[in-house]
Amino acid sequence: EPRETIRDESEDLMSKKQLRSQEQTLPETKKELRKALEALLESEERYRILFSTSPNALFLIGEDGRFLEANQAALAWYGYSLQEFKQMTVADLAASRELSLKAPGTVQRALQQPTHFEWRHRRKDGRELPVEIDTTPVQVGDKPCTFAIVRDITERKQAEAALRESES
Repeated sequence: EPRETIRDESEDLMSKKQLRSQEQTLPETKKELRKALEALLESEERYRILFSTSPNALFLIGEDGRFLEANQAALAWYGYSLQEFKQMTVADLAASRELSLKAPGTVQRALQQPTHFEWRHRRKDGRELPVEIDTTPVQVGDKPCTFAIVRDITERKQAEAALRESES
C-alpha cells in the first residue's frame, strides 16, 4: 500500500504541474480565441454586406426548392417579404404552369452542378419578368443548398426584339 500511496501522490503532483502549465497558457489561448472570433465576425459582416447590397437578386435555396434566404434586391423586384419567400419554393415564382412543373428538376440539377439558364418569373403583382439565372451548389452546415444569382433581362430582351424587328 505505501507504493500505491506514492504512485497516487506522484500522479496528483503531475496533475497539478499540468494544471499550472495549462493555467499559464490560458491567457494566450483566450487572446487567440478572441482574435479568431473577431476575424470570423468580420468575415461574416463582409459577406452579409455583399449579399445585402448586390444589385442582382440573390437566393439561398434548400434541397426541397424552398427559399432559405433572399437579399434586398430580390425583395424589391418580386414584392415579397423575406417571411413570404421563406414559405415559397422556386416553383411559386415560375410564370407558367409548364415552368412550375420543370422547377423541381431544375433545383435537383442545381444541387449537383453549376447551371446557367433563362426563365420567366412572376412577381407578386402578377407581372412577368424574364430572368437569367446562375446557380452554384453549396453546403450550409451539413445541408446541400443552391446559391442563385438572378438578373432581370427585360431590357436585353426588348433590345433583341427591337433588333429583330428592324432587320425584318
